[in-house]
Amino acid sequence: MNKMSVKFLFPLVALIMLLIVLDRKVFMVPPLGTFLNPFIGVVQNEHTSNRNKKVNLEVSQKTEIVFDDRAVPHIFAGNQKDMFFAQGYVCASDRLWQMDFMSYISAGRLSEIFGKKFYVHDVIKRREGMSNAALRTLKYIENDQETKRALDSYTAGVNAWIKSLSYADLPVEYKLMDYTPEPWTNLKTVLIMKYVSADLSGYEEDVPASFLETVLGSEEYNKLFPNYYVKKRKEGFGIQRILDSLPVNEYINSSFLESSPEIPTGDFNPNVGSNSWVVGPKKSKSGFALLCSDPHLNLSFPSIWYELQLKSDEQNVYGYSIPGVPGVIIGFNDNISWGLTNGSDDVRDYYKLEVKDNYSYYKYDGKWIKTDSIIEEIKIRDDTSFLDIVYYSKHGPILSDSRAGDPELKGYALNWTLHDPSNEILTFIRLNKAKDYTQFKKAIEYYKCPSQNFSYADVTGNIAVHHQGKILAKKWKNQGKFIMDGTRSDQFSTDALPLDKLPYTYNPDEGYVYSANNNPYKSPNSPIIYGHYKEFRADKIDSWLSAKEKLSIDDMKTMQMDNTNRLAEVAIPVFLQKMPSGESKHLQEFAHWDYKYNKDSRIAQLFEIWWTKIKINTWDELLRYKSHKMRLDDLVLLDMICNDPDNKYFDLLSSEKTENASDIIDISFNQMLKDTTTGSNWGNLNKINIMHLSNLKEFSKTGIPLGGHPQALNSLSKKWGPSLRMIVEMSDKPKGYAVYAGGQSGNPSSDEYDRFIDAWENGRYYELKFFSNIDEGNAQAKYKWSLQ
Repeated sequence: MNKMSVKFLFPLVALIMLLIVLDRKVFMVPPLGTFLNPFIGVVQNEHTSNRNKKVNLEVSQKTEIVFDDRAVPHIFAGNQKDMFFAQGYVCASDRLWQMDFMSYISAGRLSEIFGKKFYVHDVIKRREGMSNAALRTLKYIENDQETKRALDSYTAGVNAWIKSLSYADLPVEYKLMDYTPEPWTNLKTVLIMKYVSADLSGYEEDVPASFLETVLGSEEYNKLFPNYYVKKRKEGFGIQRILDSLPVNEYINSSFLESSPEIPTGDFNPNVGSNSWVVGPKKSKSGFALLCSDPHLNLSFPSIWYELQLKSDEQNVYGYSIPGVPGVIIGFNDNISWGLTNGSDDVRDYYKLEVKDNYSYYKYDGKWIKTDSIIEEIKIRDDTSFLDIVYYSKHGPILSDSRAGDPELKGYALNWTLHDPSNEILTFIRLNKAKDYTQFKKAIEYYKCPSQNFSYADVTGNIAVHHQGKILAKKWKNQGKFIMDGTRSDQFSTDALPLDKLPYTYNPDEGYVYSANNNPYKSPNSPIIYGHYKEFRADKIDSWLSAKEKLSIDDMKTMQMDNTNRLAEVAIPVFLQKMPSGESKHLQEFAHWDYKYNKDSRIAQLFEIWWTKIKINTWDELLRYKSHKMRLDDLVLLDMICNDPDNKYFDLLSSEKTENASDIIDISFNQMLKDTTTGSNWGNLNKINIMHLSNLKEFSKTGIPLGGHPQALNSLSKKWGPSLRMIVEMSDKPKGYAVYAGGQSGNPSSDEYDRFIDAWENGRYYELKFFSNIDEGNAQAKYKWSLQ
């Protein structure tokens, strides 16, 4: 028997004594003894699970998980139950803390982790009705046995992984924040779906819009904020205003708005959205349909996407899942492919209430109606729990009262389609195994909130795009754009558009379809619907696809990485025509510019300054009002420059002269020349931050200089952008090419944490390994797990 070395013994004893002393928590710092323990602490997180193993688990048949050279799991199961179990198990192995943390955010439970400083966040989440909506939705969707089986199996798989963990195995975030994972539940999955829905529900302009409409009058307001779409004109660029024939409902005045709040706009960037387009066989060089999808979302570590393949006796699907949710959200199978863009419809409405008896009653059509109430327990770490009463009117939860909530929202009810029970999970379960267009259409019928555009292609060459969701029908002009009167029944409606009224395009003569958060309600027979639609990227896609007779996969890659600012591309020729003639070096540069916002471009930064000055000088009249936070549409201003150059808004308040559009362009140009930032290139100013969900900088990647722009197809802006780029060729055996911003692992110590970032930054794609059977998978396996 070997004796222990004395030289080793003394350091070991000293280490043990130190760990005992340090093994206690001080304020929000984790117990350092446990945290630094080399046998179970943070050091253990440097080890990864990239090795072969066999595990005895609750599967009915042997299930194989093959990991390829990019750590993408390919699950081969004998049935759906085992497949979803394996998905939950493997996803938890890579992303447990992320999925768990997202459920805490959605439920308004961050105080349980971080203490009292997150109490306000949790109150707001509870007051918004997120937790209650998730509970009601779970009860609703579990009535569908197909959904319940998938959820139960996925949950069992996650819990099997959790049960296998010792403290040493816990993700580093649990150790840093000094808490442990609780058992996974079906409710947590629903909370994540609500979290994503809330993130995609847009931003709020109801209050500033109401004030501005009062100041300007309805006619002037509608000129500045029209419902429109892009119209190609022979004489130049312009917009087509949609005739709104709905009746007028006059109720907004200074008395109604006297005590109205300033509703926060949040971090949502309305210029950043998503792109998806599909090229049919007649325009494809290969003769097969090509589907492209690049959803523009918040860029984060770990990524919102988790790549995998799911194969059972009922399906074979490849794509991108959301950690914590069963199935593939964007992807393809043996027969069809699909992509997503945000529908951009306004799905949140605010109602001003008249209440009495401490919110026990609210007035409705002259009668006092008793409010409903829910007691929400907000647990606070190292402190006493807070019991909050959330009151509900028929419109929705009352966001704030004298006790708690945002004081700016006192007495307002939120009506949000997210509150209504719906089964989006079933949409993706059915899409994953859909075989044709008919099954695709049936699957997306279950999708309600928020509205999405589903693009489609199949192996037989059919292409389509469908606008899908629960969209409230409008009864009167501008309904939902402004704060509404909660005392009147004529202002409240829950009637949704029937499915046959939702816009779609199927196998058009042009041979392609596209969606980029643009207004889909533009045919003469479309209903009047309002939203935060953006047209420039859609117009660029249309221009790209119509210009070439045949398109290849390389063309699709070039399009997704295109840094051309469509606004600049349309505006510069107009500006140069309206500018006084001169020999300015910068004018010559603009005349020969390719309009690309590449990271090394200096002229891109000049145009950014020029356009910003034009906006400030044009809208100086509006900056005086409380509603100055309203985002005036760039396209409306450009249309005004092109087609109404003598509009009164071009006349500067600070000048005695009467200016027109040409004057504003010239004045703004000279102001641009004097700007101190004109020497910078675009990459020095367009720095992208990919933050860890906890905002820990050590786990983040910040200050990445990149090209792109919100008005370009490569739509990048600080912390938003193309979270995923995917291209699928629908040949007899579909071929996929993709990259996403992140990596498969949620472990910051793993090489797989940010492995794809370099490829994502530089426009490189990975060829996706879509295996037909386990033998193909085994032949290219880096390592594998067997569940039995």
